[in-house]
Amino acid sequence: MRLLVAITSCTTFLSPFLTKILISKSIDINLLNMFLSIVWVVILPIILGVLFHKFLPKFTNLIQEILPIISAFVITFMVIVAVN
Repeated sequence: MRLLVAITSCTTFLSPFLTKILISKSIDINLLNMFLSIVWVVILPIILGVLFHKFLPKFTNLIQEILPIISAFVITFMVIVAVN
């Protein structure tokens, strides 16, 4: 699990820079905005999850049992809203 988090974090941090390097054409990419967006969407939830798991183990065990059901309802709601 820790390796997965580490690899995800590293590849996510590198993606704005690799995008600029691997696309051999000159296109306008705002690297700072892309990087900040990645931090908010990917890195921050990973850090919060690790901190919650470390400092609030009882809470995370409770949430682990309930969260799949909540996630299923939220995803279903999002699909219904997107279709309409």
